[in-house]
Amino acid sequence: MDELTAVNICLRHSGDGHVNELDAGDGNSSLASTLIAEQRREILTSGWSFNTHNIDLNLNAAGRIPVAQSYLRIRLPEGIGINKDDADNKLYLWDIDQNQWYDQPLTDVEVVFDVTDLTKIPDPVGRYIAWSAAREYYASRNEGNEPPRHLQDRYGDAQSLAMNTEEQPNLNDATGWTTLSARTSTRINIDGEWVYP
Repeated sequence: MDELTAVNICLRHSGDGHVNELDAGDGNSSLASTLIAEQRREILTSGWSFNTHNIDLNLNAAGRIPVAQSYLRIRLPEGIGINKDDADNKLYLWDIDQNQWYDQPLTDVEVVFDVTDLTKIPDPVGRYIAWSAAREYYASRNEGNEPPRHLQDRYGDAQSLAMNTEEQPNLNDATGWTTLSARTSTRINIDGEWVYP
């Protein structure tokens, strides 16, 4: 599934006309694209076999371990957190006990990655993202009204197909997981305060 198809799913099932290009210059397709990106991050944050990998985290030239923007979740050892450097406005691993930047390489760290190109996401999960965004789009355009039954059914079918065909690693064990997505319940340290990003 590509983003244009996903945008048109949102538009079509809310009674708006379809578009032939992503930059159509109208607010509707722009809103749909924004909601697709939000739903993509939210759905991918749960972790799937195609976006969950174990990687090594190495020090950069400044002697710190950067946290890439493509990380949605990361399982860190106890005592290691994430902190923002105000100088460059980026996130790095933080030694909580020593109250300083963490400065040792880490091996075999489990990371859930964002996949921004919908065509790189297996089709069942891409459809789940599109139909989830379509529900959100409908709700934003029809404030106070429940999505119609056919839209709820398509969402439910897409969710079920994704869950039944794409392997999700067992991420239910919350131990050590730090979530970096937009809607997170995990705090990170910014400007000396533990906050919800």
